[in-house]
Order: sequence, then structure tokens, then C-alpha cells
Amino acid sequence: RVTGFPVLVDWRTGWADASRYSPDRRELVYNVDGANQNLLDGSSGNRRSYGELTDKTEERAINLAIPISSSNREYARFKVGALQFEKKRNSEMTRLYFENQTGQPIKDATAGFTQENIKSGGVVLKNLSADPSQADNYTGDQKIEAQYAMVEVSPWEQISLQAGLRWETSDQLVNTFNYTTPSTPSSVSTINMRDTLPSYGIVWKPNDKIRSRIAYSETLARPDFREMSPVGFTDDETGYTVVGNAFLKGTVIKNIDHRWEYYFTSDEYASIGVFYKKFQDPIEAIFKGGANRIQTFANAKSATNVGIELEGRMGLRHMARFLRRWTVLSNVSFIDSEIELGTQDVQTSATRPLQGQSPYVLNMQIQYDHPTFGFSSTLLYNIIGKRITEVGVNDSPDIFEQPAGQLDFVATQILKKNWTVSLRARNLLNPEVESTQSEEIVRSYKRGRVFGLVLGAVF
Repeated sequence: RVTGFPVLVDWRTGWADASRYSPDRRELVYNVDGANQNLLDGSSGNRRSYGELTDKTEERAINLAIPISSSNREYARFKVGALQFEKKRNSEMTRLYFENQTGQPIKDATAGFTQENIKSGGVVLKNLSADPSQADNYTGDQKIEAQYAMVEVSPWEQISLQAGLRWETSDQLVNTFNYTTPSTPSSVSTINMRDTLPSYGIVWKPNDKIRSRIAYSETLARPDFREMSPVGFTDDETGYTVVGNAFLKGTVIKNIDHRWEYYFTSDEYASIGVFYKKFQDPIEAIFKGGANRIQTFANAKSATNVGIELEGRMGLRHMARFLRRWTVLSNVSFIDSEIELGTQDVQTSATRPLQGQSPYVLNMQIQYDHPTFGFSSTLLYNIIGKRITEVGVNDSPDIFEQPAGQLDFVATQILKKNWTVSLRARNLLNPEVESTQSEEIVRSYKRGRVFGLVLGAVF
């Protein structure tokens, strides 16, 4: 007997502003020949850049759910919703360099770029951005509109069926221009996607302890604005000059996964899952052909990921009473990845994993929770297998980042009903991160430790 059709409504709206300032970045290159050290002449030897970037994001969404219940259980639920998302970016950059006109080599930049040298005309300040071939500014605009519907039916208590459809329109526009001619873009990049994304799922629950899930879905991945603009920037970790690609396409991902879960108690479980992902036009970071080490982005033809994931959560109260507030969580994934290149690619490896994809990922957590005092803490450890960070081209081998574990800590204390304070510490071990090319170390650095104190409020 149908008791009624209540409508459940939830909505959200949000906006965010972010900005980044680079008030005075300096790059100096010296030519070292034995005991002699001379600054390279011109813009190849020294640069000073002044940059500013602003992002503005707005999002609105509404969802309606209609549950259909009998006298003892809910056997169907319909959901519909809509979403609007818009993001705007403005990136401005001015690049300068000193040109040496003294005829004598400069041993030290701080000694050569003196007020006396500049006043005498021996060293002349020039604007690299004034060169029409150097377009250093870009604007980005992204709009996403989506409508979606889903039905979940439970014809029997042990089985639940889901089917959904999402209609999505996505438009990205990036204009790149010189600061002197903002109305005349030197490059225009657009990505217009019109996608219908289905999803299906089956959940089998023979009893309170066992669940089996199988699902199929299609999702999307889009490039960032700077990946679409040919404006060059220096990667802080690698030191490479990175430029975008105005001809990038979005990525469509087809996902299939199957998972078995066993619940020892309501908050303790173990699970095993297998998954398969098919990428159409995946985006990778690669080197451009040529002698200069300039990194860019490109679409491969396709790629696949096949993997298995093991996960578990267990309280330590079974071991001793004083451990009753402690919980251990862990998950590990093993992934086999392979990419299919297009015929126009000049990459060194004809067969290789997807750039950025590790063969394994391990996460472990130890949690302590004392709800009476309103205190909780978590110690987290993460490590990933070696992965390709830079794809080799023209017979140059791929560059692999080697495994380097990361240990984080978070502690949170509830102060009052709506207020909390949190201490966050990242990368406590601070290991050396090494990248190798044909077993030779080409880059080594430490990410550094990060500590933060956060005061939060919820109303």
C-alpha cells in the first residue's frame, strides 16, 4: 500500500574567489667554465617577472527526491536535479630582463645590475613581454550546465537496482594575448563538449554482513586553463618551462567496477574490488620535440587501467580495553595501465603506462576518537609506486618519479557547539623525492614540512 509521495529537496549555492601574486620572481643562469663564472647575456641569462592571477567560481544546484514506500519499507526512489557551474580566470604577467651593453662579462648579477651601470647605459632594462611573439597574459571562461535523473528500485529486500542519466554541456574558452594588445588574441582555445553520461548499478545484500556491488558509469575530465594556453611558466618543482596546448580535447572515461564487502560490525569491514577504466583522449604532460626541454600537454589516443583494491577498517578494542578508542584503516590498489599512442606521436616508448599512473597505491590510517572530550586525531601514511612524470620523446627515455612515503597528522578539538580548532602537519618524514632517467638521477628535492592551525565554525 502506497502511503504517499513526499518530496525531499536539497539545494546548494556557492562562490569562491582565489588569487595568486608573484611580485618579483628572478631567474639567473651562469656559464661555468673552470674557475670562471659568467652570467649568460640577454633574456636567456636573467629574467624578472611580475605576475597576478585571479579566479572566480560560482556554483548552483538543486536536487529533488521522491521516495515511494509501503507500510514496512522503501522500495523505490526517484531523483532529478540540475547544476550550473562557472569559473573565470584572469592571468597577467610582465617579464623583464637586463641586457649587458658593457662588452665585458658580468661575474655576478648583483654586482652588474647596479644603479651606476643602469644610469650609464652599460646595463639596459628591457621588457621581454613587449616582444609580440611573447604573449604572457590569458583569460579563461568555463561554463557547465547539467541535468540528471536517477531511479533506484528494490523489488526485493536483498536486491537494489539503480539507473541514471546525466546530460551535460561544457564550454571552455581561453584567450591568450600580449598585454599591449588585449583585444587581439594571439591564440584562442575552445573545448565544447555535449555528453550524455549513463550509469547503472546492482547491489545484492543477502544478509546484514555481506554486500556485493557492480556498477558502470561514464565520467569526464577537462584540462585546466593554463594547460590550454601557450603562455610559458616555470614549474617550481622541476624547473622546466611549461607551455599549454591550444588544441587539447576533453577526456571521456568509461568505468566498470565490482566490489564485495563483509561487515564484522556496523563500523568494521573488509572489502575487495576490481575495476576497469577506458580513457578516450587522455591528457598527458610530455616534452615538445627539439633540443630545448620544454614541457607541454597532449591527448593520447586512448588508455586503459585495470586493477584490484583491498580495503579494511578494524577497531583495536578487541585487543585491549585501553585501545577501545583506536581504529586502523587501510587500502591498497594494484593497477596495470597501458596507453595507446596516435600515429603522429614521436614518443620514445611505443608501449608504456599512462603518464602519472602508479602501479600501486597504499594508504594507512590510525585514528583516535574521544567523543566525550570532543577530541579526535588521525595519523596517515601514503606511498605510491614509481610513475612516469615526463614522457620521453625522440629516443630520450621516460623520466620516473621513485616511491617516497608521506606521513601526515591531523588533530581536532571541539571548543564549543559550533567551533573547532585543528592542528595539521603534512609530510613529517620529508623524504628525498628522486626522479630517474635510465637509472640516473636527474632531479632530487624535498617537498618540505607544512604545519597549519585552523579555526573552524559551522552554523
